[in-house]
Amino acid sequence: MTQLSASTSSRLTPTRPVSVLVAEDDAEIRDLLTQALEAAGFRVSPVRDGFAALNEARRAAPNVIVLDLGLPLLDGQEFLHAWRTVESSPHARVLVLSASSELPAPLASGGVAGHITKPFDVDAVIEAVSRLSMQDGGA
Repeated sequence: MTQLSASTSSRLTPTRPVSVLVAEDDAEIRDLLTQALEAAGFRVSPVRDGFAALNEARRAAPNVIVLDLGLPLLDGQEFLHAWRTVESSPHARVLVLSASSELPAPLASGGVAGHITKPFDVDAVIEAVSRLSMQDGGA
């Protein structure tokens, strides 16, 4: 497991809480991301499947969504389609985590703000979430 360095954590701490939805079915990865993002000052809502992600996105209106494409019940692409067509203001920036180095075409042209290939460096995810939250105006 990658550890978050103290210098990275303090450098990226948002000035106000930024809400991050982490949708990842692998418990170890979900826990790692949750702990690292919380240590960096983000409010994190972890979920393990696409339906839970859709419900939590509706409830919490996160600033950033860290999305695994291989979610059970409703995969990442299905989640994005449902969220963007059903929700009146899907404002969150989406960071996709995927084992594939290329995003599926509908996602690449569909407003995904970032893509990180698994395996990943946790500091790279924190930096991407920080950058995306600033683009959203959340920090």
